[in-house]
Amino acid sequence: MKGWATGLLVGSASLFVGLSFWPAPSVWILAARAAAEAATIGALADWFAVVALFKRPLGLPIPHTALLPRNKARIGARLGQFVGEKFLDPDDLAQKLTEADLPDHLAGWLEQDAVGQGIADAALSVLPGALDALTDARVQAQVQATITDWLAGLDLAGLSQRGLVGFVEAGGHLPVIDKAADWALTQLANEEPRIKAFLQERAVTYLAGQLESGVTRLLRLDTKSLADGKIAKWLADELANAILADAVARLEQIRTEGSPLRYQAHAYLLQRVHALTEGDAWAATLDDLKRHLLAPERFGPQFTAIWTRVIADLRTGLPAARPRLVALLADQLQGFAARLRGDSALRARVSAQAQVILRRLIARYRPLAVAHIGKTVASWDDKAVADQLEQAIGRDLQFIRINGTCVGALAGLVLFLLDHFFLAGR
Repeated sequence: MKGWATGLLVGSASLFVGLSFWPAPSVWILAARAAAEAATIGALADWFAVVALFKRPLGLPIPHTALLPRNKARIGARLGQFVGEKFLDPDDLAQKLTEADLPDHLAGWLEQDAVGQGIADAALSVLPGALDALTDARVQAQVQATITDWLAGLDLAGLSQRGLVGFVEAGGHLPVIDKAADWALTQLANEEPRIKAFLQERAVTYLAGQLESGVTRLLRLDTKSLADGKIAKWLADELANAILADAVARLEQIRTEGSPLRYQAHAYLLQRVHALTEGDAWAATLDDLKRHLLAPERFGPQFTAIWTRVIADLRTGLPAARPRLVALLADQLQGFAARLRGDSALRARVSAQAQVILRRLIARYRPLAVAHIGKTVASWDDKAVADQLEQAIGRDLQFIRINGTCVGALAGLVLFLLDHFFLAGR
């Protein structure tokens, strides 16, 4: 179209020059010359206006020309501001997101088998690289420092007090008591002969001495049977049997639900737990233990060994477990898609969270986008700006030149005819 516009300019100028030398021109020749003259003026004016937008006409330093290249910084800033206000408005984009029904689209997307498998496979493909990154000394040091700080901040006294008291109050210790009682009963049954022999040995010596000295002193008798310990042995047997029977009976009571002895054991343990955990000594002991365990020379090597072993085990086991993990993750994605379809509360949470993320992204990156547009436009080469803009809107501008030429010709013709036929005689 640029050739057409320029051709009309050259044609109108040539026609004007040619008709100016026409001998004895008629009124219609004069009318044509007037039209050509006005067309030439209109074409030149519009050519100047169009060219002045992009460059200096004929290279002349005429003021207020090359408008777009010389004002590219201001244009870029305004363009960035316009894009930020009209295209990155958070309320408008949030409304568009709501209208788009993101949960429904997300569910439909995740329901596709290929999508679930692809996401799962991609996620697991990242794991080897992530494991390699975790072996970096700086990453390990950061993780170790984070875990150390977290452990150092733990209130072990409070945690242990709540844990132990809650454990005992809930009866969590009772199975332990039952196991201990069962073990004790088993040991008593298995070791009964040896226990009896031990009790009898100790009791015989003691009772024989007591009986012999007592009877001799009271009756002034020399009783050889007492000295030999026969009565003492009989008493020792009875005493050992009674002690063992009482021990077995008490252990059986401890194992019996609702028995007074079982309740006493429970109350005693609860009392001892309260007394242990509520004292300052317990807290001080745990703090000392924590400092001892978290000392760098102790915790550091242990953490490094555990960290290295865990990563090595994960790296070794990942290839074999990959198919199962992919299937599991894909199945979880399918289940999530199904819940998105039927759970209105979940859909509402997903929509709300998406809008929160959208607004945060806009708040964070809209100023950067606006500034980037302004800086990018301002950094363009003047000639490149002119060429790009002219290429983008040049066709429409050439139509302006053509229209200006035609309008000029028509205006010149009308004015000539008005002057010749209506105003010349006055």
